[in-house]
Amino acid sequence: MFKNQSDTDMTTGKHLVLVGSGLLVNKYLQCTAHPEIFGDGRCIYFKDRPLDKVGVYTVRQNPVLYQNLMASLEETVLQPFDPGGYHRIFNMGDDTGILRKKRLVFGGRLAFLIKDHMDRKFTRKFQAIEQT
Repeated sequence: MFKNQSDTDMTTGKHLVLVGSGLLVNKYLQCTAHPEIFGDGRCIYFKDRPLDKVGVYTVRQNPVLYQNLMASLEETVLQPFDPGGYHRIFNMGDDTGILRKKRLVFGGRLAFLIKDHMDRKFTRKFQAIEQT
């Protein structure tokens, strides 16, 4: 378990609470010591449930972070972040993969096809945003 540390933000002079190398945030992605400060991704420590440092959480946190920044400015209700679960699929480089989700682990062509499908779907989503 990480020990709590503190650090002072040199730009604001505010005392920030860090756990490990991450800013301690609540379920709204707000700094627990200063609710006007928000964070997401690999630079935070999620107070409700420590999260693995994987990109899927950053992607899921971004819309919540945007919503909460806007809500904070407009003084409306904040949206909680729900991490959900995730799985890992490693591309082995030879059109095979290894999939791991909780206790389920398998490898081969099917794992690669699942990863390829998910990656293409994710990429198409952001290409559609760029075209608008």
